[in-house]
Amino acid sequence: MIDGMAKIVFERMGLDVDRIAAERRAAIATMSKGPYEKRDVVERFWSHVRRGDSDACWEWRGATTGGYGELRCEGRSVVAHRFAYALVNGTIPDGLLVGHRCLNPACCNPVHLFTDTPVGIAAQPGARPRGRPITPSVERFLALVDVRRDGCWEWVGNMSSGVPSFKMAKHVNRSCRQFSWATWIGVPVPRRIVPTCGDRKCVNPLHLQAERCKC
Repeated sequence: MIDGMAKIVFERMGLDVDRIAAERRAAIATMSKGPYEKRDVVERFWSHVRRGDSDACWEWRGATTGGYGELRCEGRSVVAHRFAYALVNGTIPDGLLVGHRCLNPACCNPVHLFTDTPVGIAAQPGARPRGRPITPSVERFLALVDVRRDGCWEWVGNMSSGVPSFKMAKHVNRSCRQFSWATWIGVPVPRRIVPTCGDRKCVNPLHLQAERCKC
């Protein structure tokens, strides 16, 4: 059986509790309990978290993948910070991810966690692009961005024919909008990208869209 709190957390994370329970019953029928199933899953979760002050990062001390904590629950891997969010805040809405305000992927402090769309989380200034470490090019790009209160990322670097331009390497220039799209949204990258906010200097990926063909 799945203990009560684990069932609540799994439901909040959008997991199929009945299927998980059936899989576990089938596993138990063929083998004895493993060491990870002998303790309550919530107790085991907190035993891997180094808790400190309420405003500090609570570091995950267990297994990680790409810097993000992983917890083995009911025969499957669960992302640690998603478990922490669901445990404290409730259901994670469909289509949303759990992000870190602190930009620390190992942090499980619920105060540092929030839900947003994948693009919204990726668009945090300083966020790890698509879960990967920030490269020198991204650091140089962000150094030339002024984040305004209205959400626009105003480009303060070079302009080429009225379009923000970013020097990737020696003698290699690239449209800032294309660089922002490729870094925070992914590929394929449209040939022509326009800001929906109307500010030609804005390079916030949330404010960009592919320009429709006028033919």
